[in-house]
Amino acid sequence: MITSNSTRLTSKDLLPQGPVGIGGWLILPLISLISTPFVIIAYLTMDVFPFLTAESWESITSRNGEYYHPLFGPVVIIDLIICLAQISTVIVLLILFFKKKTFFPKVMITCLTVMLIIDILIGYINLQIIENVFESDPLTSQYYMFNVIRAMVITSIWITYFSKSKRVKNTFVK
Repeated sequence: MITSNSTRLTSKDLLPQGPVGIGGWLILPLISLISTPFVIIAYLTMDVFPFLTAESWESITSRNGEYYHPLFGPVVIIDLIICLAQISTVIVLLILFFKKKTFFPKVMITCLTVMLIIDILIGYINLQIIENVFESDPLTSQYYMFNVIRAMVITSIWITYFSKSKRVKNTFVK
């Protein structure tokens, strides 16, 4: 193939410049995607399912319950739904990742952003419940703020990576 300035283009010229494939920093989000369903299942088993027993449910949803708060029951159900949605989303993300779909980075960025917002909102509601029902100490608020800031920093790093990385641009091309 000859261009207008009489230089020859070869197939090598058409190959992506820079790193390609699943490697480098791209391994970290892959590990995170693979481990997320297991982490969520462990969380559900330890922190959500215990509230779904008849006795526990009564104590958090009945006005006479020991741990009653009007938002406690709905938050448990919403948390369960969000966790199941996260597992489903991660499965879709893994499929897009391994098929190296061009829209994977945008979908990943959207998911990271949405999950950050949801985590902040659910965390804030949980904090309100904990402070009102369990009369927690100020460290609980500080712990929540630390986790929000940490999540914001991590999300910002990965959004930047998926937006700017040459490896990402060169890998997700199908």
